[in-house]
Amino acid sequence: GSINLILGNFENGLKYFVEAIKIDKFNSESYYNYISAKKITNEDKVFLKLKNLIEEEKLPEVQNFKMYYSLSKSYFDINNKELGFKYLEFASNFKLKEIEHSYKKQSKDFKKIKEYFQTNKKISGISNNFKTTPIFILGMPRSGTSLIEQIVSNHSSVHGGGELSTLPLAIENSNWQKNENFIDTLKFISYEYLSKINKFSEKKFITDKLPGNFKWIGFILNSMPESKILHLERNPMAICWSIYKSEFSNPDMAFTYKQEYIAQFYLLYKDLMNFWKNKYPNQFINIVYEEFVEDYENNIKKIFQNLELKWENHLLEFYKNKRPVETSSFQQVRKKIFKNSSEEWKKYKTFLKPMMQVLSKNNIKF
Repeated sequence: GSINLILGNFENGLKYFVEAIKIDKFNSESYYNYISAKKITNEDKVFLKLKNLIEEEKLPEVQNFKMYYSLSKSYFDINNKELGFKYLEFASNFKLKEIEHSYKKQSKDFKKIKEYFQTNKKISGISNNFKTTPIFILGMPRSGTSLIEQIVSNHSSVHGGGELSTLPLAIENSNWQKNENFIDTLKFISYEYLSKINKFSEKKFITDKLPGNFKWIGFILNSMPESKILHLERNPMAICWSIYKSEFSNPDMAFTYKQEYIAQFYLLYKDLMNFWKNKYPNQFINIVYEEFVEDYENNIKKIFQNLELKWENHLLEFYKNKRPVETSSFQQVRKKIFKNSSEEWKKYKTFLKPMMQVLSKNNIKF
């Protein structure tokens, strides 16, 4: 079922999840995948089965966790906001113990990165012998990175790499906080990263769309100056709401179960991006999501001009790109562009006051 979704065969994928639920009515993963992959109606049999199961059975919390997310999404689909938020909060509360630890870790990490690059570290003259040039597509989660990767990877010279853990691992293994030789650190990161992605494809360019790589812009520009960076900006509330209703399995992302911490994380991101923009002006390409979708045909052309890639006639039909997509945006990227998605959060604003207050207090407009 999951493989079919990744390949864009949605109807087939849904059938397999229905089969899995017939075999095991407690299989929370199959409910979650089925409900994530389609718009639920009041009559949907899988939704009704899940609803009855939660009402009738006393299940362990760890199993309920995924089922709560599934019910939450179902109720949002049928426009029952109260029950949608009720089950979203049930799911979030299950992770309460991990939330504070996760946010504090993120906060410390951002501080260390800024301190490290505070000293005047300029882009070095490191040269790389690998034929592959990475295109990093980064920003906050849910900011439109999947859409931009779908567009860019539709070019004949570009291989779509998806969300790669290669760069964070290379940086972690470089022991950058303890190694006082900046050039050695850069050479290590450059070799570790490029030697791995070079094996993925014969194409000249490879996209890496791990959103959180925005933390590592200083390392990217210094260790791989030939690389291209596309940074996505989007309405802060559109991002924060979309993060809150999504489920992230990464333990570092546990803070996303609490509205206030999501907004605080946005502030950390904004502060670090301002730091990079000041330190490395004009070294990466900024894309404002709302402006991009408003006139996407011209803006798609602009992206390829900025990347210095020759225009190809099929590039506007990015939704026909058959590459596998593993992120939670696997459906959106196979459709034509929807212009008003950044306004969706407004329907739920009475439930989103905690995150709105944090952003407003810090003068973030949304």
